Amino acid sequence: MRFWDTSAIVPLLLEQEATAEVAELLASDPEIVVWWGTP
Repeated sequence: MRFWDTSAIVPLLLEQEATAEVAELLASDPEIVVWWGTP
C-alpha cells in the first residue's frame, strides 16, 4: 500500500517532470483509495 500525497497525484493528471516516475509507481500498484477529508 502506498500513500499518495497530492503532489504525487497531480503529475498523473497533468504532464510534469515527475509524470513518468509516478506513472510507473501506479502501474506497479494500480489500486487507489482516495480520502477527501481530514480529521
